[in-house]
Amino acid sequence: MRGKNRFFIIGLIILLTLFYIKFSSKNKIEKKGDILFSQGKIEEAIEFWKSYVKENRDSKIYEKIVMGYILEGKLDDAENWAKEGLTYFPGCVNLIYNLALINFYKKNYELSLELIDRVLEMNRYFPNAHYLKGLIFEIKGDIEKAKREFVEDLNITPWSRKTWEKLQEIEEGENERN
Repeated sequence: MRGKNRFFIIGLIILLTLFYIKFSSKNKIEKKGDILFSQGKIEEAIEFWKSYVKENRDSKIYEKIVMGYILEGKLDDAENWAKEGLTYFPGCVNLIYNLALINFYKKNYELSLELIDRVLEMNRYFPNAHYLKGLIFEIKGDIEKAKREFVEDLNITPWSRKTWEKLQEIEEGENERN
């Protein structure tokens, strides 16, 4: 009986060691991508994250890839990766928001609004969701709805300088018209 326990313990130690080695090396790839990103080497970071996500489906990595592509202005690539990520993580609110942002930049405002509404159904306090929705309403010429969304954004993030500036800009525009 003692020999069996010893064999089991040794096997367990080997298994745990292999498990640790496997996951710590994968983590290093992700962290290497993070370091490259922080150094402004976005394309290289994206390549590291893409190699990581092939073996490790992780919503956070999809989010990083999508955001990297958005920052690079590669909206089609960003959209493709967001959609792929959503096939594995359909409830990932960050990926849905990123897809809304991509559609906003592509001037697909109706789809962007639908996606933002979905984000807000999942998390009504999601940062910048009301701001983005306000921008869309402003572009569409519905200033009252835009103002309401900007106020909602300030209720969530009262320190948001861009939202305060946007409300002030709208107020000044209304004063000029009157």
